[in-house]
Amino acid sequence: MKWKNKGHEFDFVKEISRFKKMFIFGAGINGKKMYDISKNSIEILGFIDNDPLKQGSTYLGVKVYSFEEFQSVKSDDIMVIITVFDRNEVLNIIKQMENNGFKYEQNLFDIKNFLPVYMWYKEQKLITVRCTMSVTDYCNLNCKYCSSFTPYLKNPKHTNLAELKNNIDCFFKAFDYIIGFNLIGGEPLLYPELDKIINYICDNYENQLGELKIITNGTIKPSDNLLGTMKKYESVIKVYISNYSHFLPHLKDSVSKFVDCMIKNKINYLIPVPDKWWVDYGRESVRRDNTSEEKLIDIFDNCNIWCRLLKNGKYYYCEHDGLALNAGFVDNDSGFDLKCFDKKDKPLLLEYSLGYSDKGYVDLCKKCNGFPPINKNYIPAAEQVEETRG
Repeated sequence: MKWKNKGHEFDFVKEISRFKKMFIFGAGINGKKMYDISKNSIEILGFIDNDPLKQGSTYLGVKVYSFEEFQSVKSDDIMVIITVFDRNEVLNIIKQMENNGFKYEQNLFDIKNFLPVYMWYKEQKLITVRCTMSVTDYCNLNCKYCSSFTPYLKNPKHTNLAELKNNIDCFFKAFDYIIGFNLIGGEPLLYPELDKIINYICDNYENQLGELKIITNGTIKPSDNLLGTMKKYESVIKVYISNYSHFLPHLKDSVSKFVDCMIKNKINYLIPVPDKWWVDYGRESVRRDNTSEEKLIDIFDNCNIWCRLLKNGKYYYCEHDGLALNAGFVDNDSGFDLKCFDKKDKPLLLEYSLGYSDKGYVDLCKKCNGFPPINKNYIPAAEQVEETRG
């Protein structure tokens, strides 16, 4: 979105103060985060969930309603916050709610956009939902369509520990709270000082952090120091295992041993069912050099990628755009500079974090198919390439 009224794009949200009660759609981990953050600010009447196994039970001591039962208790002073992250599921819930009298962004909101704005205007706290920081360019795989642009990197390196600490300090000076902070690579377990950066984040900013997630391919044995650090901060650490062994069978033994290690050390981990397909961002085929500014803004607005990036003291709305810059795939730097950040800049950072900028798009929009659901193109997952560097 292109800035039209810098620092005041969300002033309309002040009207949300008329709502005295809230329902949270989604009785899961993100629903819990919404509950924990907002329970002292507004009356939470219950959760709504489409899962029959959850309906009629309680979650966090609060009743879980079916959608049909919720219909009998809704009123004009109630707003509903959708807390699921799957984009298609969000769209289905919006349709479900709007077919029954709710209006999106009037009394129905998505947590990713609503929570930061609501907390700023209500409590002057700047919150973001999710941000990623790459600790290393190195990876033991060479996926052709890697979202970190690994095949394009000519001079991969580990990021200096002091630089990472400076990035973290800049970030938490600007933001009062983040729901999920991700550490990625490359492959983050190849970073020799991963335990030190985890210690630094948790020792200094644990109260500003909901979850610290390490995203790994699960093939590198964690050091004893790293395991000790993970256990030390077990309340916030989660290890997310991107399991590619279904497509790369030689990885199965390593992944199995990694999972066993997580279980043995009682470390919180998630290993989702592997996707057979990845999103095809079209890096090798999409070129929009002659596309109008209006069309690029439209592409950007409809893409609405939800994960941000912290790199080189800057905060990037589009994670992929920041990583593409690092790989030399795009030239123009779209990041919001946090190095000289001042509190008076918080309204601008809030708006930037939700998609506003001077241009209204990022340069990667000229070379990218975008995020689902606007992008329906898929490619085989974890396809390897022999070439080591682009």
